[in-house]
Amino acid sequence: MKDIAQRVGPALLCIALTACTLTNKDAEVETSSVGDETAPMPTPEESARADYARITEEANILLENDYLGYREGETTAERVPVECRGDVCAIGFARNVCPCHFSVESVDLELHQGLNGIRKVIERGSGKVADVQVLGGWMEHSFFASDVALFTDDDDPDQGARRVSSYAMGISTGENPTVLESGVTWRGFVAGRDVSVIESLEAVIEGEARIFVDIGEMDGLEADVAFTRLFNRHTGERHPDLSWHDLVVTEGGFAHRDSVDDRITGRFFGPEQEEVAGTFERAGITGAFGGQVEE
Repeated sequence: MKDIAQRVGPALLCIALTACTLTNKDAEVETSSVGDETAPMPTPEESARADYARITEEANILLENDYLGYREGETTAERVPVECRGDVCAIGFARNVCPCHFSVESVDLELHQGLNGIRKVIERGSGKVADVQVLGGWMEHSFFASDVALFTDDDDPDQGARRVSSYAMGISTGENPTVLESGVTWRGFVAGRDVSVIESLEAVIEGEARIFVDIGEMDGLEADVAFTRLFNRHTGERHPDLSWHDLVVTEGGFAHRDSVDDRITGRFFGPEQEEVAGTFERAGITGAFGGQVEE
């Protein structure tokens, strides 16, 4: 979660953590030997929290969408612009955030089987400031997520309002992936929100993500991004596919912007650029995505 002591843009932040077949009972009896002592193996949650702490500590890239706020009874969003550079994002002119502001020390996690090899989690949390529901995806060198916060503090002027945000973070070399003539594909999933249906914290948009990078006509790398099988987990409503084509890949990333509500930003993560994650907004959906390279 983000540090909710900072009131501007408060959030409880979710990541997608490792889904594991071990039950709690299994985890209790699993042990590892250290010298002559036998120590219990960490639970899946403990391992996931440790991995998360490692990524936030080493992350050198943070991507965030604009914050969208909806006051109670209103359907038009109040947009707070977000600009990111390296591992720092400016939220309007009032606040900066970096990986050091992210923690999962006190969150409840609902682990799910992943999609396209990426582990998935739904988080539901409550605090003094807000109730939050988050859908996220977890990889080895990066994570991505989308959340909605409902402000609940009776002393808060924004009590009853909702805030939507999406983000991705990871460890990037800043180098482009190595691509041969046949191109390379990363597959994963989408975590988003339908900005027209924000009454329910459960109104999550899910779908499959495919990122294909090939050598372009000018011998540079170009990325095609496709989000398919998009649907609302809460209502079951299907959404049209979204796609971007011929995005120039440079310094380990790609971006395209037609307007404030029609854009995408992605970055490759890992020592061999084996992961990709980013944020997007288009057609009334704001969210994040991630993928792993196909073997």
